[in-house]
Amino acid sequence: MMNNSKMERVKSVKQKYESQWIRIPGVESVGLGLLLDGNPGILIGVSKDELEMRKVLPESIDAVSVEIFFCGSIEAC
Repeated sequence: MMNNSKMERVKSVKQKYESQWIRIPGVESVGLGLLLDGNPGILIGVSKDELEMRKVLPESIDAVSVEIFFCGSIEAC
């Protein structure tokens, strides 16, 4: 079961950096959830090559893990 204080910490860090990350070309979304390791963290969806995006996005920030995944381009309708 997920610890609420951990998820609150992740939420706080996401809110701190989200506007900075979303301005990076290729970043389509910034969310939070359970990562592949089962721990809460930040999920960043990208529309460009994941390896290239890893050069400009952190693996972790403020002791919170970040996962980058390819989601393709997202357009509002």
